Amino acid sequence: MKHGRLLAIVATLVITGCAHMDSSHQRGSIVVLDSDKEGHACLGGREVSVGDRLKFFRTECVQDLTGEGVKAARVKKVCKKILVGNGSVQEVTDEHFSVVKLEGEGKLERGFIVEKVRN
Repeated sequence: MKHGRLLAIVATLVITGCAHMDSSHQRGSIVVLDSDKEGHACLGGREVSVGDRLKFFRTECVQDLTGEGVKAARVKKVCKKILVGNGSVQEVTDEHFSVVKLEGEGKLERGFIVEKVRN
């Protein structure tokens, strides 16, 4: 009984953890690539509709050494969200996922951040 309840909690967290929502915007990530321009995003029917405009970002992280000398140096990672391009929702497959398309010159990659453009 305990294992079933734990499994249900974990499954709920995995499924709902894909799309991140706050009061200002909806955000998900590319989980599967269908082509260089299309893929599945963790944005479902509760967050987006067919035709909604999107922005696609990649994350770039670098290590930054601070302090003086080897012993005093500390390493910290600094990450930036870099705009790759714009696109749209092509199909909402269910409450968790949608098919999205990147427009223009860029190439879609697994792990890209996808954000719905606010109207």
